[in-house]
Amino acid sequence: MAQASYIVEKQIAPPNILSNLPSEIIGEILCHVLIREAVKTSVLSHRWRYLWCSIPDLLFEHNCVNLPISSPSFVNKFVSFVSRVLLLHRGPVRKFEVAPYCKLEFSNISQWLTFVSRNGIEKLSVEFGNEHITVPSSLFLCDKLKELYLAYSESLKLPVSFDGFMLLTRLVFISVSIDIHSLEKLISGCPLLEILELSNSHSEVLKIHAPRLWYLNLKGTFDGFILEKLPLLEMISVTMADDVTKHSCTLVQFIDKVPDLQKLIGLDYFAQYWSVGMDPTAFAITHNHLWFIKLRIDFEDPWEVRLLSQLLIGSPVLKVFEIEGGRRNGSSNGPSTLISDFWNGSRNLGRQLLKLKKATVTTSGSGNEIEFLKFVLLNSPTLETMIVTPSSKLSVGRMIVDLLRCRRASTWLK
Repeated sequence: MAQASYIVEKQIAPPNILSNLPSEIIGEILCHVLIREAVKTSVLSHRWRYLWCSIPDLLFEHNCVNLPISSPSFVNKFVSFVSRVLLLHRGPVRKFEVAPYCKLEFSNISQWLTFVSRNGIEKLSVEFGNEHITVPSSLFLCDKLKELYLAYSESLKLPVSFDGFMLLTRLVFISVSIDIHSLEKLISGCPLLEILELSNSHSEVLKIHAPRLWYLNLKGTFDGFILEKLPLLEMISVTMADDVTKHSCTLVQFIDKVPDLQKLIGLDYFAQYWSVGMDPTAFAITHNHLWFIKLRIDFEDPWEVRLLSQLLIGSPVLKVFEIEGGRRNGSSNGPSTLISDFWNGSRNLGRQLLKLKKATVTTSGSGNEIEFLKFVLLNSPTLETMIVTPSSKLSVGRMIVDLLRCRRASTWLK
């Protein structure tokens, strides 16, 4: 009998594709994992031992150490880990982010900022976690910054020699204490600034001069703000925390500075602040690009109703609006005829709501709010969706009956 022959094939291990990639590509891959995990790759092989040391994005959060934030040893271990990584790091640092959710010492942050300032830092994000810490002056050595995010610091002072961040496009301050004049100088010293977000409190009027700005987000307490030369601004979001009547900025003064505005969001006391001192005979300004409006309006305040009226009249391409109704403390009790004028002018307003597709309204069920809902239904021929959310269960029954009886201009409404 013929002896069976067997061919034994040599098993060839598949190539290690990842390890054969250029170091720069591996570095980019490691940017997408936790820094703690990136450091652990040093044990994979001789080649991997120091690859993590050149990753350009360094993000340090509370999870980079194996301790709960409440542990007495957490801060020391966190600081030690960050300092050791920076000590071993080689090459440029594109992004540096520290968000430990704990209190850090000035000396540690100062050393870290000094290090990244010497390595071409472009995106910097630091949550100090301690409102008694002053922002280190080494921050202003980062002359290649494109994005800057700072949160929870007691003091930020500009050096006398500071001329600005020439490459900065995004600036975010959350509870950072800085005097109004320094803040204005900082903003105007960023000629490429496109995105500005401030969540602060100031007892003075803030002047914003940023010719390339397209997004502005303000939250907090301001005596007021003045927009200067913002021809590219597309979106404004303002949340005013308190009743503000000392300084006013009427619709005409505010909106003519932003001719290309597309989205407007005004929450809490913003509408009240904006409408104070409005001329009831002022004609509406046309906003040919404004397609989204979100406002909190007190429909018992004639000045705020006038503000809403002017916005609707002057926004011929408006597609979406979200209105939150309800009585606000400190609202004006101006002439009631202003509210009547708003409803009486609804026939003319109808021409201006031809583009409206979606309306969302939160209502307390007051008579003026119901009338506004009827007005929208009557004058929006292209309206597809209307969402009405009552803030009180007591108003639901009456509101449903009134709205179901109302004549609608749109045949597509859901």
